[in-house]
Amino acid sequence: MDELMLFLATYVRTMHADRYYKNVVSLHPGATYLDIIMPSDIAYTCALIRNSSHVWATKLGDLAETNKPVKPHFTSGQGKKRTFGVTT
Repeated sequence: MDELMLFLATYVRTMHADRYYKNVVSLHPGATYLDIIMPSDIAYTCALIRNSSHVWATKLGDLAETNKPVKPHFTSGQGKKRTFGVTT
């Protein structure tokens, strides 16, 4: 349980700004952090970590001996023209 709470406090908390949490707590007195975060926040955080973990390992030198280009699992950012407010 400690690992789960550490994950939530370290990574999932950064999905929203501190102002968001402050506003939610002021609108809903007595709400806890677990009441505020949504399953989609946790899923998005897990997808970010899963998508980028092998790229981080390559940059740190763990996979440097393979000499193959490393591509993300879910998206490579190729193929679409970026437009403001439409693509992220």
